[in-house]
Amino acid sequence: DECATGNGGCSQNCTNTKGSFSCSCQTGYNLNDDGASCDDIDECATNNGGCSLTCNNTVGSFECVCGDGYVLDGDGVTCQGNCSLFAATVNIDECADANGGCEHVCTNTEGSFQCSCHLGQTLNGDGLNCDGEKRNPIFST
Repeated sequence: DECATGNGGCSQNCTNTKGSFSCSCQTGYNLNDDGASCDDIDECATNNGGCSLTCNNTVGSFECVCGDGYVLDGDGVTCQGNCSLFAATVNIDECADANGGCEHVCTNTEGSFQCSCHLGQTLNGDGLNCDGEKRNPIFST
């Protein structure tokens, strides 16, 4: 067994065969022309390692890195905008559509709305309709 002594001279893997042996390398390495030693493959040297932004060669592998405001997608190579960093709050005016469902007055608020009733009436438990004597609203000028 040629591999039993000094790993057959192989730097990584030695496979014993009938009357001989062969050297091979682990994933991420190439077998050199000497047939025994292995060199790290620079995956970033070819097509940026498939990374959409930055490729860092590591021993036996590589890693993709994204810039500020981006996160690495589940595929390990694609950078996606980190929406939480760019999220903006947009207030929707619920009163603009059918008066927000309010029977009388709809007041838009940040992230919501509030219904209110004309003088002499009170807001019903549903928060939309008004109870009390129905009369024309009195507006002051």
